[in-house]
Amino acid sequence: MLPRQPVSQTLHVGDVKILLFETSGSSPRTASLWAIDGSDNILWCANEDHGIEQYVAIDEADGKVFATTFNGWRHQIDMQTGLVIERWFTK
Repeated sequence: MLPRQPVSQTLHVGDVKILLFETSGSSPRTASLWAIDGSDNILWCANEDHGIEQYVAIDEADGKVFATTFNGWRHQIDMQTGLVIERWFTK
């Protein structure tokens, strides 16, 4: 089930819609990055091996999705699974 928070950003990459939900005032464990298909079926919720990351910004370049965490990490997200492919510290 998708979070009840408002959507702060939306990206369309092919047939997939990436939704970034507002997380201010939420638990640090609140999942904020989700992907749905054209029929609004949930494809994935982005997370890491160590648990859910709280993302605060998303962008797309050349069909790749990038998300920035509250803690200053920039992640490349796998469009098929929602898993982190690569990460960089930006602060």
